[in-house]
Amino acid sequence: MRKIVVMLMVAAASALAMGAEESLRIFPYYTAAQISELEKQPVSLQTQVKLYQAYDRGKEKRKAAAILHWLLKERPDYPWLGNAIFTSFYECPDAWDQTELKKTWLAALAKQPDNPTILENAAVSLKLTDKAFSRELFAKLLKLQPENFQANHSCGDSYRLSGHPEQALPYYQAMLRSAKDDNQRAQAFDMIARSALSAGKTAMAAEFARNLLDCPDIHSSDRYNACTVLGRAVLREGMPEKDAAFSTNYETLKDLPAFLKYRNLEIPKANIDKAAEWLKKSVSYCGDVYTPEGTLTMILACELYGLERHQDVLDFLETLAKRCKAEPDSSYGMRDYIAALKAGRTPNWRICW
Repeated sequence: MRKIVVMLMVAAASALAMGAEESLRIFPYYTAAQISELEKQPVSLQTQVKLYQAYDRGKEKRKAAAILHWLLKERPDYPWLGNAIFTSFYECPDAWDQTELKKTWLAALAKQPDNPTILENAAVSLKLTDKAFSRELFAKLLKLQPENFQANHSCGDSYRLSGHPEQALPYYQAMLRSAKDDNQRAQAFDMIARSALSAGKTAMAAEFARNLLDCPDIHSSDRYNACTVLGRAVLREGMPEKDAAFSTNYETLKDLPAFLKYRNLEIPKANIDKAAEWLKKSVSYCGDVYTPEGTLTMILACELYGLERHQDVLDFLETLAKRCKAEPDSSYGMRDYIAALKAGRTPNWRICW
């Protein structure tokens, strides 16, 4: 589920980057009277888009999905239609049939096989439900537009989230080459750092994590991701070669027993101390609302817990809980963890990244 959440966040961020005149995801509120008036108007692209915006913001997801079906058949080249369908597929799954969706995209591509917008829309909408076909479409798009930032991002994600971080790296490096601003550079630094760490390229991971920390005006989540990569990298630097492969890919660290095995690893205290410092530093970059489950920072906390640095982990969690006091739901998991640690019990870590 965490993967889906992350991909939805990427889809939303991509739409935001397009600008209000192009995006399906940026729109005003509509009153009931305005919606009623729109529904009476003749069907057109303009009215359909406005109705989609109204229904989606009004939580009428099935009606919004119906508009997307219309757009898919009438305007498969509409900017960021793929992102909207991708999101709708998970918000209103019973409104979509994966087989029919693929057939509709194939029909559109049969008419315009080299239309980059249709290729991107189709690839984005299917990137979790039909990964192989989506990757094929992205590959074709990248032949037409080798420096397409979003296509490289999505191709990299398809490999990384399938457990192949080394194959993802060339795509994330292409993202960096095509980045147009600090925000895009930060995204590329983040993905390169994380994939390099998962691929066992510790020095590369640390280099790009530091580049990420140096980026101006980036989101706080990017900064605590960077701290986490640096903390985890310093642990790996201290591992004997025979143990280094144990935890290169964080996808393998979903179960608590894996973290508990850390206590048997021969890591110098200096490296563990430095990793604990990065965990502490990450807290300064967390916002008021912070959900611990599934985050990279929590994986570093679990690794340190496995190395029996319980007080460092407790201090980290208590600081986070204080920062999240305005949002009780966000600190719920942390309160559970804190109570268990104080009682000398092993927390029921809910790591689902």
